[in-house]
Amino acid sequence: MLLITNNRVKSRNKTKLAILKDGTRASKDLYNKALYTIRQHFFERQEYLPYPKVYHLLKASDEYKRVLSNASQQTMKQVENAFKSFFTLLRIFPEGKLPL
Repeated sequence: MLLITNNRVKSRNKTKLAILKDGTRASKDLYNKALYTIRQHFFERQEYLPYPKVYHLLKASDEYKRVLSNASQQTMKQVENAFKSFFTLLRIFPEGKLPL
């Protein structure tokens, strides 16, 4: 199940808008840092770097600290899900079993 919330912030409420923009930017930065870390590890060692190890590598980073802890963990889990999907596609591509 996917839970999505839709929040509307009126443009006259500049402080809330600034907080939301900063939070989304920080989450994007954390996603990119986790993605880069896993990707570089894969290129160097030809093995996948799982979420617990990425968590311990990035929990002291500025990007992780700028986002709430729960949101940071969920962001890094989204990176893990993307890589699991990527590796599944790599495995089934030669077999010709790609879903349409």
